[in-house]
Amino acid sequence: MSDLVARTGRHQQHYEDVYRLIAGCVPFRYKSCDNDSSSEKIVEVLMINSPSGQGVLFPKGGWENN
Repeated sequence: MSDLVARTGRHQQHYEDVYRLIAGCVPFRYKSCDNDSSSEKIVEVLMINSPSGQGVLFPKGGWENN
């Protein structure tokens, strides 16, 4: 696993009115249950923790001009 540093320079990102446009995703996967009596699958969702606040969130980032 690698540590990535967030880009700086929001002057290169897209804005609409006063709002910064961002793009996000909800990464997930299906995982089979270990229960032999059922063929159900569990949905696992990836979330990340934010160094600037409490809790977890979905991965996202700003749109850049280039």
